[in-house]
Amino acid sequence: MFANSEYDKDNIAHTSTDDLALCIKSLVNFYDHRGQGHKLIIPLMGTNLSRVGLSHDDSLRVITSLFQLYGDKIHGEVDVVIYKGDKDKVTLDI
Repeated sequence: MFANSEYDKDNIAHTSTDDLALCIKSLVNFYDHRGQGHKLIIPLMGTNLSRVGLSHDDSLRVITSLFQLYGDKIHGEVDVVIYKGDKDKVTLDI
């Protein structure tokens, strides 16, 4: 588990698409060094409470694009989790 937000003076979490991309890149690097081929499971990120402002479709596109970009560091299966309550918010035509 990792945190992806910073808190403002009112203790409200915020992040940006750049922070999200950096977070995913850090996760991929960690996985490259310590994953040992195990399955990596990651939820959609950048929607709702993170306040990045991504739609669920955009979140899926960002995550899959970054995993494709850093594919040489992925040595196992990656599953992106879409919560049951959000399944109608995502198109799998990516």
